[in-house]
Amino acid sequence: MAPRHTLTAELDRLSLDVKNMGRLAYEAVEQCLKAMNHQDVALADSVIARDQDLNQNEALLDERAVNVIATQHPVATDLRKVLACIKVATDLERIGDLAVEVAKSVIQIDGQDLASEGKTLEKMGKDSLDMVVQSLQSFQALDITKALQLEKMDHQLDQQYEQTIHTLMRHSRADQATAPQLLQLAYIARSIERIGDHCTNISEQVLFAVKGERYDLNP
Repeated sequence: MAPRHTLTAELDRLSLDVKNMGRLAYEAVEQCLKAMNHQDVALADSVIARDQDLNQNEALLDERAVNVIATQHPVATDLRKVLACIKVATDLERIGDLAVEVAKSVIQIDGQDLASEGKTLEKMGKDSLDMVVQSLQSFQALDITKALQLEKMDHQLDQQYEQTIHTLMRHSRADQATAPQLLQLAYIARSIERIGDHCTNISEQVLFAVKGERYDLNP
């Protein structure tokens, strides 16, 4: 096999590794949000238990990427693709960690009424899951248009987060007995908002891989 064919095959394999990690990250977010919406502690436990799958996949991808750089000596666009895969894998692993944080808060709340904040968090969760999908699609296709759309999506999620925190603080001052529960809801909101941040990081890697330039879509 010619060296170029070998490098192309290795890049395709790295892309597939990222795709598989993306599926695991998506499932983690989807399941933690389902656990939140339905106050399903057993499902939250399963999200925590499965987090090691993402960790293991990230380690394997990193090892493969280092091997590609050492043996195939990619340059220019090819090298940027390898580096982007490493960065995206890190963000996907962090998304999995944040799904675990949501799951842990669900367990802490343990069936308590989420009151009016429940609907707000459900909307935030849906929007963050949409961002996961969009970021993964943009990376797999190296679609700059889709990548740039993440900036607006993240801004909207940030606004929801700020409004949610203000509401939770107001409710906490009005009824201090609910403070522990509201604190867990704030943790959930923060984790969801951070998922969006990592999605914008992924979209930035699309722009880096294609254009060779660094962008900050989450200033």
